[in-house]
Amino acid sequence: AEGVRQLGEQKLREVGQVCSLDLGMTAARQVKELRSNFVFLGAMAILAPMINAGIGLFLARLIGLSATDTFIFMVLLASASYIAVPAALRTS
Repeated sequence: AEGVRQLGEQKLREVGQVCSLDLGMTAARQVKELRSNFVFLGAMAILAPMINAGIGLFLARLIGLSATDTFIFMVLLASASYIAVPAALRTS
């Protein structure tokens, strides 16, 4: 059973690596487009996390979360890491 679990973990890592490689290659092909939208993308990279954190603060206060939970919620929204949210909430 241990060998099967290790094999599964290895295959999952390999799939993640292939997906990351594909995303990197796609981004590299679009560098010219990124240059033409640099100001907009730069502003979004700075403003979007702050806006998302503000929305998180509002929602957390609205539903009555504690200060600690509010902070975690704001960080998760600011980072926009929707892949990590379920795991983070499951462990808290």
